Amino acid sequence: QALSDAIARRTLQHVEFSHDFGGQTQCWEARFSALEDNEAFAIMRNITLRKKIESQLKLWATVFESAGEAILITDQNSQILSVNKSYERMTGYSSDDVSGQNPRIVKSGKHDRKYYEVLWSTLLAGGTFFAEFVNRKKSGELYHTEQTITPVRDRHGHITHFVSTGRDISERKQAEEALRRAHDELETRVQERTAELASANTSLRAEIAERQQAEEKYSHVIRTTMEGFWIVTAQGRFLEVNDAYCHL
Repeated sequence: QALSDAIARRTLQHVEFSHDFGGQTQCWEARFSALEDNEAFAIMRNITLRKKIESQLKLWATVFESAGEAILITDQNSQILSVNKSYERMTGYSSDDVSGQNPRIVKSGKHDRKYYEVLWSTLLAGGTFFAEFVNRKKSGELYHTEQTITPVRDRHGHITHFVSTGRDISERKQAEEALRRAHDELETRVQERTAELASANTSLRAEIAERQQAEEKYSHVIRTTMEGFWIVTAQGRFLEVNDAYCHL
């Protein structure tokens, strides 16, 4: 059809098609141009590799955009080239907001200079940096993120890009903080209760010692008095008598 259109319209026609050769699908590109006397010439080339690369690029683009983790890609100068939808949702910044910016756009000021020195020394040495960050959203709200930053090298070993993947762990950190507060509160209550019991135990021992002293003094008086002394129950049963009573 493209050949007929080229001759009839006397225009350049372009068409792509595929064909099976020995069980393998080959992709082709053909360009038709009209000549005189209802003739045309065609230029054809095999574009199987290009189609395969395009397919892979579409797949990676889909994976990039649909990934659950926030992804950020910068050049070697740390200028943001691309971010995915998860990054936009996590930070509140759109792709247009951050394009060409430095990743420090979400910097919160919660990390000191030493923290970033370790980060860059690790990356420039070719290592992967994994850590938790406290960042700031476009709205100003702080959030916690768990990030992995990796340098990308070309075939000569030169760093060309940096890729950061991360996820928001704010809810986990809040739960951990609530658990820590509950643990501290329980620890305080245990210490207070222990102190109360220790105080009560000290008071009880003092009271027992006081009673023992009183009983010993009382017993001494009963034993040494010259008068008879006895204690009986309502039924007339003797509970205690002293020596003087026994000699009556």
